[in-house]
Amino acid sequence: MEFTVDGVIINTDIDVSVDEARKYIQYVDEHASFNRDTHFIWRIDIKLCADGKIDVDYYLKDKRKFERIRRITGKKIAVCC
Repeated sequence: MEFTVDGVIINTDIDVSVDEARKYIQYVDEHASFNRDTHFIWRIDIKLCADGKIDVDYYLKDKRKFERIRRITGKKIAVCC
C-alpha cells in the first residue's frame, strides 16, 4: 500500500494509519543524520521483518535545483620549483 502523508510517500506492506505514519516521519526526522537545509524526506518504506520487528528505510531528496555542470578546459602549465 502506498499513500502520502505531509508530502512524504509512505510505502508499506502492513496496515499503517496516518497517525502512525506521522510518527515514523517524526522518528526519521529526529534520528537520521542529514542536512535539513539542503535535503528533505521524500519517501519512507515500512516493512515487517520475519522476527516481528519493523524495518524503516528512508529516502531523501535535494532541495536545491540541479544546475548545469560546466566543463572547464585549459592548457597544462608546467610549474618548476
